[in-house]
This record gives sequence, structure tokens and C-alpha cells, in this order.
Amino acid sequence: MQCDVNSSVFSSAVAQQKLNDLEQYTRKNSVRIFEVNDKNRDETTEQTMEAAVGVLKKIGVDIKVGDINIAHRLGKFKEGSSRPMTVKFVSRIHKQKVLYNRRKLEGSGIGIAEDLTAKDLAYLQQLKEEKTVEAAWTRDTKFFVKLKSDGKIIKVYPTKYLHKYAYDSDIIYP
Repeated sequence: MQCDVNSSVFSSAVAQQKLNDLEQYTRKNSVRIFEVNDKNRDETTEQTMEAAVGVLKKIGVDIKVGDINIAHRLGKFKEGSSRPMTVKFVSRIHKQKVLYNRRKLEGSGIGIAEDLTAKDLAYLQQLKEEKTVEAAWTRDTKFFVKLKSDGKIIKVYPTKYLHKYAYDSDIIYP
């Protein structure tokens, strides 16, 4: 059986994208919360959940510890710094409420973002650095950009093996 190098590279890229999509799907109910006090090296899962609930009350989202599947800090503890936390909710509805209300934290130093894979986070950063893009963000793990030229908001799709992005034909807001 003869193997074409181009088809092998393509199938590898497709397999990597499918693996990334699967990993991202496991994060569908999760957010990351940044800059929440991290004073305890031995913080328990319950304490992390309580800290998350405290932040979410500040934005007016009525989340209880029972609405959280799991929460934990990321990285190693360092005195005087705050590790981000990942919070996975039992329902995607809770995540959507949190993301919708996160603007209420502006000026507090605390941030909330979708829990993206490393690959998707790098892609989002790449979009933000694009010269023609005024702003880039995700919503329900889909990518959007606002163009500098005319202010149009466009859904974009990763073409990671090309290191570029492709515009969807659907313009969200003209």
C-alpha cells in the first residue's frame, strides 16, 4: 500500500484537531478564575469551591457549592501570588450565567474566562495579535473577531496547520 506524504500530514492534522476538540468538549462546563486570594498552600477542594462561590456572589450569580462538580488551583503554590482556579459546574447553564455576568468584575482585578485547551488558547492569542483585528474572544468555545476596518464581527475557524484564520461567510454583526 502506497502512502502519500501530503495525505499523511493532513490526516495527522485532522487527528490532532479531533483530539483537541475532544479535550475542549471535556471543558464545556468549566471556567477559569484568575487573581483570587491564594494564601493556603494546602487549600482543599472544598476551600477552592467556597472561594469560587464567593467570587460568583460578587457578580450576582447564585451558585452554591452543590452546583460545582469540582474546583482546583492550577500550578504550584508561591507565596504572595494567586494561582488560577478551574471550576467545573454540574450544568453548562451555570457556566453561561457566570460568563454573561463576568463584566461586573471589571476594576476588581479578578477575571473569569472560558477554560480553553492550550491549543485553543494559543489560537485566541494569535487572533488578538492579528493587525486587522480590533478584538478577539470566544463564546461557547467558538472564536469571534471584530475587524478594525469596518467593525464587523465574524466567526472564525482555526486552521492551525496553516497558522492563519479563515473567515466564516456568516457575518454576525455588519
